[in-house]
Amino acid sequence: MIFIGGIHGVGKSYFCEQITEQTGLKAYSASKLITEIKHEQFKSDKLIADIGGNQNYLLDAVGKISDKEYLLDGHFCLLNSAGEVERVPLDTFKQLHINAIMVIYDDVSKVVERLNTRDGIKHREVTFEKFQNEELSYAEEIAEFLCVPFTSTKSESDIVDAVKQINKWFKI
Repeated sequence: MIFIGGIHGVGKSYFCEQITEQTGLKAYSASKLITEIKHEQFKSDKLIADIGGNQNYLLDAVGKISDKEYLLDGHFCLLNSAGEVERVPLDTFKQLHINAIMVIYDDVSKVVERLNTRDGIKHREVTFEKFQNEELSYAEEIAEFLCVPFTSTKSESDIVDAVKQINKWFKI
Protein backbone atom coordinates (compact mmCIF):
# COMPACT_ATOMS: atom_id res chain seq x y z
CA MET A 1 0.00 0.00 0.00
CA ILE A 2 1.13 3.49 -0.81
CA PHE A 3 -0.16 6.08 1.63
CA ILE A 4 -1.03 9.35 -0.12
CA GLY A 5 -1.08 12.08 2.52
CA GLY A 6 -1.91 15.75 2.51
CA ILE A 7 -4.10 18.30 4.21
CA HIS A 8 -7.78 18.85 3.46
CA GLY A 9 -8.35 20.49 0.09
CA VAL A 10 -4.89 19.83 -1.33
CA GLY A 11 -6.24 17.58 -4.09
CA LYS A 12 -5.54 14.05 -2.82
CA SER A 13 -8.75 12.63 -4.32
CA TYR A 14 -8.10 14.17 -7.73
CA PHE A 15 -4.49 13.06 -7.58
CA CYS A 16 -5.50 9.48 -6.73
CA GLU A 17 -8.07 9.46 -9.57
CA GLN A 18 -5.32 10.44 -12.00
CA ILE A 19 -2.98 7.74 -10.66
CA THR A 20 -5.77 5.16 -10.85
CA GLU A 21 -6.47 6.06 -14.49
CA GLN A 22 -2.80 5.70 -15.41
CA THR A 23 -1.87 2.62 -13.39
CA GLY A 24 -5.07 0.67 -12.81
CA LEU A 25 -4.37 0.67 -9.07
CA LYS A 26 -7.39 1.12 -6.83
CA ALA A 27 -7.49 4.07 -4.48
CA TYR A 28 -9.31 4.24 -1.18
CA SER A 29 -10.08 7.30 0.92
CA ALA A 30 -9.44 6.91 4.65
CA SER A 31 -12.27 9.31 5.48
CA LYS A 32 -14.73 7.41 3.26
CA LEU A 33 -13.69 4.09 4.80
CA ILE A 34 -14.18 5.52 8.30
CA THR A 35 -17.54 7.04 7.34
CA GLU A 36 -18.80 3.74 5.88
CA ILE A 37 -17.99 1.78 9.03
CA LYS A 38 -18.89 4.50 11.54
CA HIS A 39 -22.10 5.53 9.71
CA GLU A 40 -21.38 9.14 10.53
CA GLN A 41 -20.35 11.98 8.22
CA PHE A 42 -17.45 14.30 8.99
CA LYS A 43 -18.30 17.95 9.59
CA SER A 44 -17.41 20.55 6.98
CA ASP A 45 -15.43 22.57 9.55
CA LYS A 46 -12.74 19.81 9.33
CA LEU A 47 -12.56 19.46 13.13
CA ILE A 48 -12.34 15.87 14.40
CA ALA A 49 -13.40 15.12 17.96
CA ASP A 50 -11.97 11.60 18.34
CA ILE A 51 -8.89 11.34 16.14
CA GLY A 52 -7.52 8.27 17.91
CA GLY A 53 -10.87 6.46 17.99
CA ASN A 54 -11.46 7.01 14.29
CA GLN A 55 -8.20 5.23 13.52
CA ASN A 56 -9.67 1.98 14.87
CA TYR A 57 -12.45 2.27 12.28
CA LEU A 58 -9.83 2.89 9.60
CA LEU A 59 -7.77 -0.14 10.61
CA ASP A 60 -10.89 -2.33 10.56
CA ALA A 61 -11.84 -1.08 7.09
CA VAL A 62 -8.33 -1.46 5.66
CA GLY A 63 -8.22 -5.00 7.03
CA LYS A 64 -11.16 -5.82 4.74
CA ILE A 65 -9.48 -4.58 1.55
CA SER A 66 -8.65 -7.57 -0.62
CA ASP A 67 -6.43 -5.73 -3.12
CA LYS A 68 -2.75 -6.55 -2.76
CA GLU A 69 -1.58 -3.23 -4.21
CA TYR A 70 -3.50 0.00 -3.73
CA LEU A 71 -3.38 3.64 -2.72
CA LEU A 72 -4.81 4.92 0.56
CA ASP A 73 -5.46 8.64 0.69
CA GLY A 74 -5.49 10.03 4.20
CA HIS A 75 -3.81 12.24 6.77
CA PHE A 76 -0.82 12.15 9.05
CA CYS A 77 -2.29 15.02 11.06
CA LEU A 78 -5.81 16.34 11.58
CA LEU A 79 -7.47 19.32 13.20
CA ASN A 80 -8.85 18.31 16.60
CA SER A 81 -12.09 19.67 18.08
CA ALA A 82 -10.18 22.72 19.40
CA GLY A 83 -8.95 23.51 15.88
CA GLU A 84 -5.36 22.56 16.73
CA VAL A 85 -3.15 20.38 14.55
CA GLU A 86 -2.87 16.92 16.09
CA ARG A 87 -0.81 14.00 14.86
CA VAL A 88 -2.59 10.75 14.05
CA PRO A 89 -1.23 8.17 16.52
CA LEU A 90 1.98 6.45 15.42
CA ASP A 91 0.42 3.10 16.24
CA THR A 92 -2.04 3.55 13.36
CA PHE A 93 0.78 3.75 10.83
CA LYS A 94 2.58 0.79 12.41
CA GLN A 95 -0.51 -1.33 11.78
CA LEU A 96 -1.28 -0.17 8.23
CA HIS A 97 1.54 -2.07 6.48
CA ILE A 98 2.60 0.92 4.38
CA ASN A 99 5.15 0.27 1.61
CA ALA A 100 5.76 3.90 0.62
CA ILE A 101 4.54 7.40 1.44
CA MET A 102 3.78 10.27 -0.92
CA VAL A 103 2.54 13.59 0.44
CA ILE A 104 0.74 16.11 -1.74
CA TYR A 105 1.19 19.78 -0.88
CA ASP A 106 0.17 23.09 -2.41
CA ASP A 107 0.21 26.82 -1.78
CA VAL A 108 -1.84 27.19 1.38
CA SER A 109 -3.69 30.24 0.04
CA LYS A 110 -5.00 28.12 -2.87
CA VAL A 111 -5.97 25.28 -0.53
CA VAL A 112 -7.87 27.62 1.82
CA GLU A 113 -9.60 29.30 -1.12
CA ARG A 114 -10.71 25.87 -2.43
CA LEU A 115 -11.97 24.83 1.00
CA ASN A 116 -13.80 28.12 1.60
CA THR A 117 -15.61 27.69 -1.71
CA ARG A 118 -16.30 23.98 -1.22
CA ASP A 119 -17.32 24.10 2.45
CA GLY A 120 -18.90 27.55 2.67
CA ILE A 121 -16.79 28.19 5.77
CA LYS A 122 -14.03 30.75 6.30
CA HIS A 123 -10.97 28.65 7.11
CA ARG A 124 -7.89 30.35 8.59
CA GLU A 125 -4.81 30.38 6.41
CA VAL A 126 -2.44 30.43 9.40
CA THR A 127 -4.03 27.21 10.74
CA PHE A 128 -3.66 25.46 7.39
CA GLU A 129 -0.06 26.66 7.05
CA LYS A 130 0.76 24.97 10.38
CA PHE A 131 -1.32 21.96 9.32
CA GLN A 132 0.57 21.47 6.05
CA ASN A 133 4.00 21.96 7.65
CA GLU A 134 3.22 19.41 10.36
CA GLU A 135 1.71 16.98 7.81
CA LEU A 136 4.91 17.01 5.75
CA SER A 137 7.20 16.82 8.77
CA TYR A 138 5.32 13.98 10.49
CA ALA A 139 4.95 12.01 7.24
CA GLU A 140 8.70 12.10 6.79
CA GLU A 141 9.19 10.96 10.40
CA ILE A 142 6.75 8.09 9.87
CA ALA A 143 8.54 7.02 6.68
CA GLU A 144 11.85 7.04 8.53
CA PHE A 145 10.39 5.09 11.44
CA LEU A 146 8.80 2.49 9.12
CA CYS A 147 11.89 2.40 6.85
CA VAL A 148 9.79 3.05 3.74
CA PRO A 149 10.41 5.40 0.81
CA PHE A 150 9.07 8.95 1.10
CA THR A 151 8.46 11.67 -1.43
CA SER A 152 6.40 14.83 -1.59
CA THR A 153 4.94 16.42 -4.67
CA LYS A 154 3.17 19.68 -5.38
CA SER A 155 -0.44 19.04 -6.31
CA GLU A 156 -0.01 20.81 -9.65
CA SER A 157 3.15 18.91 -10.52
CA ASP A 158 3.44 16.46 -13.34
CA ILE A 159 1.31 13.39 -12.67
CA VAL A 160 3.62 11.51 -15.05
CA ASP A 161 6.50 11.79 -12.55
CA ALA A 162 4.25 10.60 -9.72
CA VAL A 163 3.11 7.63 -11.82
CA LYS A 164 6.73 6.73 -12.56
CA GLN A 165 7.54 6.84 -8.85
CA ILE A 166 4.53 4.72 -7.91
CA ASN A 167 5.29 2.21 -10.67
CA LYS A 168 8.83 1.99 -9.35
CA TRP A 169 7.59 1.38 -5.81
CA PHE A 170 5.21 -1.35 -6.98
CA LYS A 171 7.58 -2.51 -9.71
CA ILE A 172 4.70 -2.37 -12.22
